[in-house]
Amino acid sequence: MKTLIQLLAFAVVSLLFACTTTTTDNSKARAASGDTKIVYSGFTNDNMALHNAVVSALQLRGWTVTDTGNPIKANINNRGQNAVLSITVSNGRLDIETKGSKLDSGDAYVPIRYVDYLHKTILKQLNSAK
Repeated sequence: MKTLIQLLAFAVVSLLFACTTTTTDNSKARAASGDTKIVYSGFTNDNMALHNAVVSALQLRGWTVTDTGNPIKANINNRGQNAVLSITVSNGRLDIETKGSKLDSGDAYVPIRYVDYLHKTILKQLNSAK
């Protein structure tokens, strides 16, 4: 029984490590190819409500908002990642440019996971405003 538990624990840790490595590899590959923009569309809120939800979500998630205009500019330095965002709000759409984001190793990357978490928080902000 002890061996089975150890084997399962090893499998779970290996799977988690593999997922993290794949995300990091994808993030680096996207940056290397110049594919640094992430787009979310289909928002039905007016631009001001969407803009306010983005700024609020950035602040809730610990980002430093350096410009609240359009584009909204923000950055965060956490766990070896320096993510930089420029977010344009227009016609129910978010165009998120991540150019300039780097890992502590100096490698350029696209902060896919951070942006995904931010998107989820934006949706929560919009739903709570209704």
